[in-house]
Amino acid sequence: DAAQNVKAEGQHAATDVKDRATDAKDHVQNT
Repeated sequence: DAAQNVKAEGQHAATDVKDRATDAKDHVQNT
């Protein structure tokens, strides 16, 4: 269960990073 929690946390963090990268890219294109 703990391992699954760590996995979920990692996936959440990875998604967060991807979303931020996408936001940054959009921001650059809009400027």
